[in-house]
Amino acid sequence: SLLFTTWDRFSRNSHDSIIMIEKLKNHGITTIAIEQPLDLSIPENKAMLAIYLILPEIDNDRRSIKIRGGVRAALKAGRWARVAPLGYRNTRDEKNKSIIVPSDIAKHIRYMFAECTKGISQAFIREELKQKGLGISRSAMSEMLRNPLYAGLIRIPSEGDEPEALIKGLHEGIISEELFYRTQSI
Repeated sequence: SLLFTTWDRFSRNSHDSIIMIEKLKNHGITTIAIEQPLDLSIPENKAMLAIYLILPEIDNDRRSIKIRGGVRAALKAGRWARVAPLGYRNTRDEKNKSIIVPSDIAKHIRYMFAECTKGISQAFIREELKQKGLGISRSAMSEMLRNPLYAGLIRIPSEGDEPEALIKGLHEGIISEELFYRTQSI
């Protein structure tokens, strides 16, 4: 037997749970929720099992919606509410709200953008950054050069009827908007 306290400790995905319960049963292992015991040999108890398994999944889905809404609201307010990208670090402002601030390697990010606008190849810039202690991949550098966050801007992705938007962030840009747009034109 496999013992656990409640069915939501077994799994929070009803579909996968049913499959796993059947696999365990085929191996001679019975699943028992100590606080929610069910005799699964009784067909009607399968309906109760479905309820026990679906409620935690619904709870997860609801939390996910709330979190996405909260992150979107923070973005619309100009606040970056995710892990800080390279060149920034996460911290808190005077109101204890999350914000990003330039880190010690912000100077390398400035250098990368400036050199790029001079027509210097990304491969050469990456090699120079590597010698300065900042190793980044080709794809990471390309993504960074296209990221408006470095210019103090926040991209709000489209959702539903709302189109994608670019707004001024509350954080300090590592580079100027002018340098960012010159980089984009190259």
